[in-house]
Amino acid sequence: MSPILSFEADRRSLNITINSFGTSLSKEQRANLFPSLGRLYPEGTFALGRADDIDQVKQVLDPIVEYRAFLDTSGAESGGSGGGAAGAAGSLEDHFFQHEVHLNKLAFLQQLSVLLSSPCYYLCKPC
Repeated sequence: MSPILSFEADRRSLNITINSFGTSLSKEQRANLFPSLGRLYPEGTFALGRADDIDQVKQVLDPIVEYRAFLDTSGAESGGSGGGAAGAAGSLEDHFFQHEVHLNKLAFLQQLSVLLSSPCYYLCKPC
C-alpha cells in the first residue's frame, strides 16, 4: 500500500506544479499545497515548488526511473499530434494511469501470495 500512497502524493505534486504554470499562484502558495510524503518528498517537492517551466519538472523526475518517462515527449508516444500543453497533459495522465494500474496489480498479487501462503487458507478451505 505504501508504493500506491507515495505515487498518489507524487502525482498530486506534479499536477499542482504543472497546472499552476501561468496562473497567479505564487511559488510559496504552490509549495504549501504539496503533500509531505512520496518519493519526491522532500527534495523533489522543494524543487517542484521552485520550478518555472516543464523542463525543470523533467529534471526533478529524472532521478526516479519509474517517473522518468512521464514527461518524455520524444519517440512514438507523441503520435505526431503537434504536442502542445493539452497533448502533454493527456499523455501525462495516460502515464499516471498505467503506473497506477501497475502498482494496484502488484499490491493485489502481494496480498494473494500472503493469502495462499497462510496455513489458515489450507485448514479452512472446504474439501
